[in-house]
Amino acid sequence: REYARASPVLPTPRGENAVIITGAGGSGVLLSDACVDNGIKLMAMPPDLDAAFRKFIPPFGAAGNPVDITGGEPPQTYKNTVLLGLSDPRIHALILGYWHTIVTPPMVFAKIMVEAREEMLAKGIEKPKDPIRKKPRLTLKERRRARRAAREPQATAGRGVVDRA
Repeated sequence: REYARASPVLPTPRGENAVIITGAGGSGVLLSDACVDNGIKLMAMPPDLDAAFRKFIPPFGAAGNPVDITGGEPPQTYKNTVLLGLSDPRIHALILGYWHTIVTPPMVFAKIMVEAREEMLAKGIEKPKDPIRKKPRLTLKERRRARRAAREPQATAGRGVVDRA
């Protein structure tokens, strides 16, 4: 819960394409739901980018969006996928889902994320660089209505569910 509080104060990406990278499929689903609830557009994964992510993850991982590198992968897999996401200009924001594993403890994860950011900054790549908010965030009431509408379309018929697309 505390981590979710950071979202309103983080800079808004320049464009709308967000990609989730996670080490656990379940967290990818939860993060995807949170993105939808908050008006964050998940990028449809182009075939070339899908193939590029697949070079770093095991065959049983998922390279769609979210990208699931699986929990047993070494720290370098996190770093490689993050570097790929940061270097591709079609991706405007990365959302990382990390779960503590024996293979990648928290401080190791933090260290490789700092290294990845420093490598990209050295190349002149920073995301977001010039934040522009394109859509207002939905209120809590609007998010609840939208979720209910997605689950039960007939339950919200005629009740003014907000669609700010």
